[in-house]
Amino acid sequence: MVNRGLAQFREELKHAVMDAAVDAAQAADARKDAIQQKVTTILNAAESKAACEIYGTSKCPTPYGVPTNDSLNISENAQLSIWYVFAYVHAFQMLTRILFALICVKSFLYVFSRVIFDRSVGTFLTLGELEGAPVLPAAQITRFPGRFVLHPAEPCVYYASRKFQGRGKPPRVAIPQPFHAPIARLIHGATTMNKVIFQTGDRPVSYTASASAEFVVWDLQPGEEIVFTFENFVAMSESVKINTLISVRLTTLLLGRFIYSTATGPGQLILLTEGRAEVTNRDEAGDSLPPDRLVAMHRDARLYVESELGPVDVYLSDVYVRPQGLGQVIIDVDKQEGAFSGLARFFAHFIWPG
Repeated sequence: MVNRGLAQFREELKHAVMDAAVDAAQAADARKDAIQQKVTTILNAAESKAACEIYGTSKCPTPYGVPTNDSLNISENAQLSIWYVFAYVHAFQMLTRILFALICVKSFLYVFSRVIFDRSVGTFLTLGELEGAPVLPAAQITRFPGRFVLHPAEPCVYYASRKFQGRGKPPRVAIPQPFHAPIARLIHGATTMNKVIFQTGDRPVSYTASASAEFVVWDLQPGEEIVFTFENFVAMSESVKINTLISVRLTTLLLGRFIYSTATGPGQLILLTEGRAEVTNRDEAGDSLPPDRLVAMHRDARLYVESELGPVDVYLSDVYVRPQGLGQVIIDVDKQEGAFSGLARFFAHFIWPG
């Protein structure tokens, strides 16, 4: 019995030792495999890092094992910025196409307006009402060659262009009527103006120009409306109201533009001409002249159109206009013409407000 029990114990111990040895061997093999896998991973990572440093980011692995370029990994903010850039470029392209289409249409209408009328009969243009002959007051216009002195008898306020620094009183910076004719004022530097306040007994303020230039003062009556350009603007009294006038009539396109600036009284409007100024008589027709020499005129003034209709003349020469005596016109008789005229001049003034 004892021998049989010892033999059975030996067998069980032997099996237990063998099982333990097998388990230990399997554990060692698994540990060996894990260590080998870890070592392989470390070696691969080191190799990838070395490849990145040697060959650049194109050899760097991604989590999916596919080489990529880190320069293409763009953040969301960068993507949004790029999208905005392309959106603005696309909007600018659309705007330029629309503008080009409008220029083509307006240029065609300009040429059409030149050739549509009978040269033997002619035509007239006006920026005012077409029907009827309006009754216009006699304009109170005064010329001052080279120098103009502003000395009102009563307390008042004037706004002057900052291009002209008067003598006698320090000005204040102001933006009068900021939403009236904003584009024309921005183009000609008249958005901000010098505010000159006059009190009783104040010293006068004087403005000077070159010897050939002349100041022209138009005393506007209540409700009297004139068309002028900010290119010639010097100053105005506070009571004068300025506005933008848009005219798309075929006849007014002959003036080379369709956006104008107007001033409505009461008050004074001071303008400056490059050379000698001439004021037409409201009861007599004047001489014909290029439209660029018109400085200011009654909105309801009538201008007779004279034009040569040859193909070359239509594209390379201007129309001429002649005041018909209805409404008064200020003319800069010494102004020099530019190199471009005809249709080429119309391109320059297409959206260039006066």
